[in-house]
Amino acid sequence: KILDSERVRFQHTSQDKGLLIYHLDIYGHQVAIVTTQLEEGSRRFPLLRKQITQITKRLPKGPVILAGDFQIANYQHIEEPNGWIDTWYEAGKSDEKYTIDSKINTLAEVQDRPDRVWFLSGDILECKEHRLVGLPIPHQDMIFASRHFGVLVNFTIN
Repeated sequence: KILDSERVRFQHTSQDKGLLIYHLDIYGHQVAIVTTQLEEGSRRFPLLRKQITQITKRLPKGPVILAGDFQIANYQHIEEPNGWIDTWYEAGKSDEKYTIDSKINTLAEVQDRPDRVWFLSGDILECKEHRLVGLPIPHQDMIFASRHFGVLVNFTIN
């Protein structure tokens, strides 16, 4: 059941970016589901750290699931904040690391992982599965609608 929702604009943004926060009641447990797209463009790097800091200060201490296009390139070495868990490291497969993968997707230019799902368990969430959506079936021609693959993450509530 959705208890409430809100949009929070980032304090540091040149593109009116922010968070969409949904507070849910799932079997008697309150869980926040949050989505975002962090700053885009060649000058985004200084804003990413500020936006991630605002996210961690603004959200409850758990349980929270945060998903979105974080615009974090592999070379930038921005890790999830202290206490947060990256679902790919928790339950992903090594051959499904990149959500933009030029070796598979003809629309992509690089191999990168800007699309991420982080969570705070709050002692009740457990990540059971993290997989990419839209991977090609072997030996089948694919027409890609996007350069990004989707991410599917399954959680259980303890």
